[in-house]
Amino acid sequence: MFTIPYNTTVYICAAIVLAIIGFVVYGCIVGFENTFKDFEEEHRSGGPGEP
Repeated sequence: MFTIPYNTTVYICAAIVLAIIGFVVYGCIVGFENTFKDFEEEHRSGGPGEP
């Protein structure tokens, strides 16, 4: 039977939570408009392939 070591799930969840917190802090410092700059440019121009 496959078993997961005891604290593996805790470490994975902690890494996900720390990544989200780091992204939010980075977004607050730099500004979210700069974080998603390429995404906004694609959608304002109509997307790739559209004029």
